[in-house]
Amino acid sequence: AQQEVTHGLISGSQYTNNTTTNNYDTVSTISRLESEISTLPSSETVAYRQAQDQCPDQLSDERKMAFVEYEDGNIGNAARKIVNYWEERFDAFGPERGFLPMTLAGAMQDEVLGWVQQPIWQLLPETDSAGRAILFAQTSLRDFAQYTPEQELRSFMYLLETLMEDDDRRRKGFVVLYDGRDIQRKHFSRTLTSKLTSLAEQVYPIRCRAVHNCHPSKIFNFVVLPVMKSVLTKDLRLRIKSHVGTTADLLRDLEGYCLSKDTIPVSLGGEVVPDVSKWVMDRIQLENSRLALRLSSMIPSVAAGGGGGGGGSGTNVAAGGIQGLPTMYAPAPAKRRRSDNGDDGHHQQQQQYQQYQQYQQYQQ
Repeated sequence: AQQEVTHGLISGSQYTNNTTTNNYDTVSTISRLESEISTLPSSETVAYRQAQDQCPDQLSDERKMAFVEYEDGNIGNAARKIVNYWEERFDAFGPERGFLPMTLAGAMQDEVLGWVQQPIWQLLPETDSAGRAILFAQTSLRDFAQYTPEQELRSFMYLLETLMEDDDRRRKGFVVLYDGRDIQRKHFSRTLTSKLTSLAEQVYPIRCRAVHNCHPSKIFNFVVLPVMKSVLTKDLRLRIKSHVGTTADLLRDLEGYCLSKDTIPVSLGGEVVPDVSKWVMDRIQLENSRLALRLSSMIPSVAAGGGGGGGGSGTNVAAGGIQGLPTMYAPAPAKRRRSDNGDDGHHQQQQQYQQYQQYQQYQQ
């Protein structure tokens, strides 16, 4: 069994069925998934039902199919996993932010500054040679008085969300590089360690392929690691690898697991200089662009320069937009209008304006 696991760690994709697209009938699969969810106890689906009402765009068929793929087509397991995801998300972010878009200006709006100041978890810029994302953890940076376990949990969830954006990366999964040096009792929280481990394996439809503990301290070996193993499946427990010895020993060991020197942080002897500030700014720009594209499709009347009523009010409002904001994203005029089917379109217009306000927050 150990030989099989070691081979899996090295080969990257040969030990899993989830690195290629499965040919599911989306319509029938989603129908079966919803039917299965309806059979679950109502107490377990509260957050999921609220999400359906408050943020249906975040329950797209594509996103649901990610859970089905993760479970190799097992609809029952996928149903339980997706409702568990929403319960965990609601618990972490609360009713005020739990259903906001998982962006730095949405659900993460109150977390960015603390994360930049204490970058305990970071997504490294390169993948390993098997194409898997690399999460780098430095828990010796923890200061729970300045950056709470709840905040760290939310930043970790956001990183997993970013990994789900690309189907290929989601299917290949991620590995964890854990810097175990200088860890003391004050850096340890049993509850947080259990939560992070559970999120990585049991909540998100993306697999943790391996955990590499680099230069583990005694506290890590005898306190942290046992807690991690207590909530992991046997498969992932066997994929935890500890690396001791000199820097040269570490680099040589990691090279055997698809982790070359140019993918490893300088603190571990590699060549990568993690820059969480730059990463955050790049994410803001990316999310900003996505929102702009969405707004351009949501507000066609403004994009066309008209006010929806044949006059020039739309153009005038656009001309008075904020600095740096393309005119097509200026707010729709306050004029009340009716949709083509005769229903009042004012509510929809309000929703569109709220999207515009969110775009302003991005700009700031």
